[in-house]
Amino acid sequence: MPHTSRIGSFLAKQNIRQIDGTHSLLQNIAIKTIKKSGVTEVTFDADATFIETDKQDLSKTCYKGFKALQILYGFIAETQSCIYSEFRNGNISPASGLYGQLINVDNILSENGIKLKNYRADAASYQANIINYCKDKTFFIRAKNYGIDYSVIDKWEPLADRYGTKIDGCEIGETVHAMENTESFRLAVTRKRKRYDDPNLFGECYYEYYAIATNSDLSPNEVYNFYNLRGTCEYYIKTMKWDYSLRKLPTGAFNANAVWINLAGLVYNLMKLFSLITGINRSLKSLRFLLFNTVGRIVNHSGRLLLKLYMSKKGFRNYKDILSSLQKI
Repeated sequence: MPHTSRIGSFLAKQNIRQIDGTHSLLQNIAIKTIKKSGVTEVTFDADATFIETDKQDLSKTCYKGFKALQILYGFIAETQSCIYSEFRNGNISPASGLYGQLINVDNILSENGIKLKNYRADAASYQANIINYCKDKTFFIRAKNYGIDYSVIDKWEPLADRYGTKIDGCEIGETVHAMENTESFRLAVTRKRKRYDDPNLFGECYYEYYAIATNSDLSPNEVYNFYNLRGTCEYYIKTMKWDYSLRKLPTGAFNANAVWINLAGLVYNLMKLFSLITGINRSLKSLRFLLFNTVGRIVNHSGRLLLKLYMSKKGFRNYKDILSSLQKI
């Protein structure tokens, strides 16, 4: 990946064809990684992120109150691959485009013989059309609190994390709910005891509720813990921003930046494929030190040019194994 300051003039010449082309390559590499892993059923995690920028006539004020541009991402949980990337204005609602994203990813997976088994997303995906589309899939979507009567839940159990440790002050129960134009579905509801900010005589408390909509057969506690695994895609986005130069945008041209975003996702996917093939799962920075920051010199020996590397025999064997693995891609 070249630095943003070095590639702006090249990217400024790009158009919508390059945006679609780089996105297609990004998806092809993600599919290849899934196939290489041997997985046939996958979990799809959807999330959006903002890149804060004040580029004139380009950035818009987002709902968080600052000028930014937005990226709608989609990740495959089993391989950590980015299978969807859409660059858009910062003032667009995070709920916009999620239905189209789901259809796009489902189609590309189906065309390659891969089943989209689970769909996980935050409250932006709490939409009737998405829930209806997931009838033959298992969805885990954070529900919005409006229109839900939590008083009907008469059975509450202690909430535990995925290691079985109980979470203080938290309980979990379940109920059934339906949106307009949808069939009924389950709600796994957690409640947390909260105290009022103002001191009072009897120490009265109130509950803060958090619900996850699902059509799965898992217990409420299992639903809670499986949904929370979606939080790892926040780490993938952080990796994209810090390791692949997405904290800043290279130009003031929208299409150019869209190509840049897709190129970053493409390289990110190549690294995930590299990790799968070689068994080396490191950050980009540590990988540079492992493969490239090696002392060496070119010498002429018996009429041949040789590259002499200063490394141990074990390090050299690892280096050769990596090269051999890469040639099989």
